Amino acid sequence: MQTVTADSGKAGKPKSKKTATRDGRRSRRTGRTVQFATRVTPEWDSRFREIADEKDLLLAELLERMLEAYERQDDK
Repeated sequence: MQTVTADSGKAGKPKSKKTATRDGRRSRRTGRTVQFATRVTPEWDSRFREIADEKDLLLAELLERMLEAYERQDDK
C-alpha cells in the first residue's frame, strides 16, 4: 500500500484525493461493532469502492444506503 506523506518531494503541488491511497480506515468513531463479510467479484469490489470514494463514504455507509434504497423500492 502506498502512503502519501506531506513531504513527498513534490513541493507546492496539492494532493488529489484520487492520487492518495488510503487503507479504508477513518479517524472518526461510527458505533458500528458487528463485522460483515461476504465474497464478491473483483469487478463488484472495484465499483463499490470507487462509488464510496467518489461520495466520500465509508464502505459501511454505502452499504447502509444501498439497503435503505432496496427497502424503499421493495415497499412499492
